[in-house]
Amino acid sequence: MNFEESKLEQLTSDIWNSTVGSTATRTAAFLPSATRESNVTTCVQVMGSWIGAVIVECQPELARQLASDLHGVPCSKVSFAQIRDVLGEVTNILAGQIKTMISGESHLSLPIVVTGFDYHLMIPGSKPVNRLAFESGENMFQLSLAELDEAVYGTAFAGG
Repeated sequence: MNFEESKLEQLTSDIWNSTVGSTATRTAAFLPSATRESNVTTCVQVMGSWIGAVIVECQPELARQLASDLHGVPCSKVSFAQIRDVLGEVTNILAGQIKTMISGESHLSLPIVVTGFDYHLMIPGSKPVNRLAFESGENMFQLSLAELDEAVYGTAFAGG
């Protein structure tokens, strides 16, 4: 299933603005790979008539700033738990809204949060569907969608 990028862009911008309180403007540049830079990645899986994942990756400075703003503490005092909570919640909200674009019943997983250097988040048996990059202030984040690759699994796991 290919999601209309203009809808994903508007949805992401609206959620970023209402949840985080800052703007998210689409850009053509993507984040550097976590093998060269430290990134924070969150993932929420969607299971039902569509099986896939909503993935948000952002620079650590942006993650820290978001946690600082939403928890009301200075950036220097932000904990990883606060970063994890904020990014997990933002990704969960995005996944919930994307879920409304899918016909049929679907369920969301708990958010998974990864941070550090030299990692690559893989969801075996999936294929990329959409990838959009955004700027928020001086930092970047990106939204990616992946779905079950029926060429690998057939329809055994698909919701129908």
